[in-house]
Amino acid sequence: MIMISSASFCHMPFERVFELVEKNFEGWEITAEGTLYLPDIEKKLAEALESRPIEIQVHAPLSDINIAGGNPFMRESALNEIIKAIESARRLGVKLMTIHPGFKTPLLRDSPRVREETRKSLEILEKHALDNGIILALENMPGTFITVGKRPEEIVEMTEGLEIKWCFDAGHANTTGTIEAFLEHRRMFGNVHLHDNDGKADPHLPLGEGTIDWDRLMSALGGYGGNLVLEMDSGIDDGIRSLRFMKNGKYSER
Repeated sequence: MIMISSASFCHMPFERVFELVEKNFEGWEITAEGTLYLPDIEKKLAEALESRPIEIQVHAPLSDINIAGGNPFMRESALNEIIKAIESARRLGVKLMTIHPGFKTPLLRDSPRVREETRKSLEILEKHALDNGIILALENMPGTFITVGKRPEEIVEMTEGLEIKWCFDAGHANTTGTIEAFLEHRRMFGNVHLHDNDGKADPHLPLGEGTIDWDRLMSALGGYGGNLVLEMDSGIDDGIRSLRFMKNGKYSER
C-alpha cells in the first residue's frame, strides 16, 4: 500500500488532516506529535476510522526526543513519550511504529557511544512494543553531523538480535550515498519512506524532483511486501504529485 506522511500535518487540526488523507490515500503514517499527539487524538481517530476505514501506522514522536540522551532525566522522559505512543497505537490496532535512533549532543558527541546508548534504549522499547503487539522499525538518518544510523552497518549494530525491523528512508540514504548498500539488506525492511532530494540537503521533495534513480530503486524493492510511505514536508499536494509520478512509472504495480 502507498501511504502519505508529512510533518506539516502536525500543525493542522486532526479533522482536516484526516479528511485530506482519506480523500486521496488508502493509508496514513501518523507522526505522533503536535496536533497529532496520539494520546490526545486517540478517541477521535478511533471514531473516524469506524466510518471511514483507512490503514494507519505510526511514526514515534521525534521532536526533542533523544533516546541516547546523556541527561538521564530527559532520556527517561523521551522513552516515556514513545511508550505512551506505543500504548495508544495498540488500542488503535496499529501493528508497526517507526522510530529514530538517538543523536549527538554536547554531552554525548561520540558516535559509537550514541549507537551504544541507542541500543540500550531500543532494548527497553522493544519489550514494550512486543507486549503491545507492535513491531518497531528503526529509520536510517540523513547525512548531518549529529546523526547516527547513516550506514547499514550502524543499523545492524543497533538492532542485531532484536525483533526490530528497518525503516529504509530513500531520501536519507541519498544524502549519504548509501542507497545501494541499504538495498542489500532489504530483507530487513519493515517500512519504506520515499521522497527525493539533490543528494546533499534533505527537503523531502516530491518524487522525480531530485537525483534518485527511481527506476532502479523501485525495481530493487520488487520483493518488498510492506507499505510505501510518501513522506512529504510540504503536505498533501506534494504527496498527490508523488503518487501520480509512481502511477505514471507504474511503480505502484510492482
